[in-house]
Amino acid sequence: MLSNLNFENLNYQISTDIHYETNHYLLNQSINEGDFNSFNMLISEFDGFIEGKNYSTGFIMKIGKFYSDNDAIKEAIILYKSELVKNPESQRVIDELFRITDKHQS
Repeated sequence: MLSNLNFENLNYQISTDIHYETNHYLLNQSINEGDFNSFNMLISEFDGFIEGKNYSTGFIMKIGKFYSDNDAIKEAIILYKSELVKNPESQRVIDELFRITDKHQS
């Protein structure tokens, strides 16, 4: 019976890291489900994951919109600014950054 076994001192050399595709899937799924609490928890757990990947502008826009739709304007602005460092010519990101900045300054 497994309940009688002591696994505390066993080392199975199993990685505790989650594959980047799984990280992406979980983040995208939380957005698709509109689950901002889970999204925030995952962002916290996967610290720097989005910034560390070379995501398409479309996915960055999806994340930024999810932030702004959930009144996380500061996070959306930070995301868009970090994307502009990688992709300074992205008119979509520039336009959205101006839109949410202007909207929340008035």
